[in-house]
Amino acid sequence: MEEDTKRCPYCGEEILATAKKCKHCGEWLDNSRIQACVIKKIADCQRISNIVWLIIAIIQICSIICIIAGVWNIIAVCSSWKLPKKILRQDNDIPSYYEGIAGLIVIAIVNFLLGGLIGVILVCFDFYIRGLVLDNRQIFNKGSV
Repeated sequence: MEEDTKRCPYCGEEILATAKKCKHCGEWLDNSRIQACVIKKIADCQRISNIVWLIIAIIQICSIICIIAGVWNIIAVCSSWKLPKKILRQDNDIPSYYEGIAGLIVIAIVNFLLGGLIGVILVCFDFYIRGLVLDNRQIFNKGSV
């Protein structure tokens, strides 16, 4: 192996020492770039979720039958409105916010009973966001390393 090469930590093949991505296995060698993409994706998903929940809540409040679900959704949005900024800052408490599923289940039931299928679909999207955060919890432990 030459001096200006190294072994890929993922597949063990010889690659350039300055390589950003392994030409053999395709793995990125610069984790900060990957983490930045993941963080942005999670924050964007949470932002989209917040906007759609807000729209659903307003529609539900406008229809008398769904006012309870609408008020419930506004309360839920208010509690998560600052999450995209906290995610971008990689706050250590982000994974703990997503660990419990009771809140999502209650929101799904309330929306199914009072708000319809759109609310349930959005809860599924929130479970997707939860999975992204919990699968990448190491990104949010930057202060405790």
